[in-house]
Amino acid sequence: METSGKHSWRRAGVGAVLLACLVLVTPGWAQQTGERPEISDPPLLEDFKLRGQGVDSWVLDHVFAFGDAELLAAPDPRIRFVGAFRKQLKSYVTPEQLQKFMELAAQYMTWSADANEAAEALNPMPGGQFVLTNRSNTAMVELFQRESQKRMMQIDSYTLVKNFQHDRPAGSVKPEDLALPASVGLGGEKEAIRRLLRGWELNGVQYFLSHAGSPLVSQHVWTYFGGRFRPTYRNSLNAILDPVKRRFHTVSVFTPGVDGVGLNPLVTEYPDSETNSAIAMIEFTGALSPAKLFSDWRQDINETELEKILYRPGFNPHATVLLTAANLPVPEQPAKTINLPAVEMLSPDPVTRSVVVPPLPHNTLLLINSLRDLEWVTTVNGQPAALLLANDRAPAVMLPASDTERTVVLKREPPKRTAFAMIAVAIGVLCVFAIVIIRRRNEAILQAELDGR
Repeated sequence: METSGKHSWRRAGVGAVLLACLVLVTPGWAQQTGERPEISDPPLLEDFKLRGQGVDSWVLDHVFAFGDAELLAAPDPRIRFVGAFRKQLKSYVTPEQLQKFMELAAQYMTWSADANEAAEALNPMPGGQFVLTNRSNTAMVELFQRESQKRMMQIDSYTLVKNFQHDRPAGSVKPEDLALPASVGLGGEKEAIRRLLRGWELNGVQYFLSHAGSPLVSQHVWTYFGGRFRPTYRNSLNAILDPVKRRFHTVSVFTPGVDGVGLNPLVTEYPDSETNSAIAMIEFTGALSPAKLFSDWRQDINETELEKILYRPGFNPHATVLLTAANLPVPEQPAKTINLPAVEMLSPDPVTRSVVVPPLPHNTLLLINSLRDLEWVTTVNGQPAALLLANDRAPAVMLPASDTERTVVLKREPPKRTAFAMIAVAIGVLCVFAIVIIRRRNEAILQAELDGR
């Protein structure tokens, strides 16, 4: 047994050396994609934070609160009564709590056989006094039912958002996969919203899944702001987050999967129509496209100032690009960005991206907004070209005026061998020799022990 133990320790010693070698020679230069996550499976709106709260839940809070302040401040005591009852209903935070209150209220107001027991149970409950003092008022009975059902829908909405986040579609992008600054979504309410939208603009967050933006929730906005057929806001996200520019649009609507996981697509011809669909695919039209031409740029921007400028209210990321490099050509036609043609990012293979740029009579800057580093070998019509660091760590290519079409190709190549890489390889070779020497020494010791017996 003693010999066996020695052998185990010797084998462990060899294993330890091998493990150390593997750690040392594992390349720290492992190739990264350097690319933004694909939005084929869009992120969930609830994953983003607005003042510390999931954005979907934050929007729901504001949608269901429409009219609360007006009700409580109304000169008519009957209207204030409605506001006070709605406020007390917010004490119920689970479906079970609210359902119990609704059942007791129904028993009392319909003069059922259990009305006396129901009255006793209602007395200490939030909203109970409102029910007990308006038993014979038909209008108030209808109001209690309507407001209770609305509160139940609100609770169900929060539950749906939470469950959908838990059972998220596989592969959906998360905010941590994007280059959003930590300060996005913080500060005062208006400033937090503005910075969040700017972050989506700069990072190309074009699509996401939302419950608050679904037709089921947006109906409350339609009711509050006017007629169903021509409401002021078609989507609740516009009413809450973007009331001026209104850049949120419903692309398609879904219902949670039958098994509670995933989605069953219910793409509608008129996705903004009144439906019971609980989840919507939302498009944010303010997002920068994966590739875009600019005729205006600012150069030699200090990196410490870059974020401040990008997130200023007066800066327009759709018109101007910020560059850290200096001594670059100046824009020849800085006001022409709005008239430049759209370009498309092509992906012929996993490590290649290409953009075809049409002839243009002035210099331009091609922003590759879908990528996030400069580790790409770049050519223009087969000739080497330099990559510039633009905006929020996106690469860009300077293009002079040309009367012919140009093809910009970016290719992701294996990283070059560095001094560290060569040292690591040398260590690996030494480790192999060390393993061989230790193994032969152990075999010799074992043989000597066997001969001594």
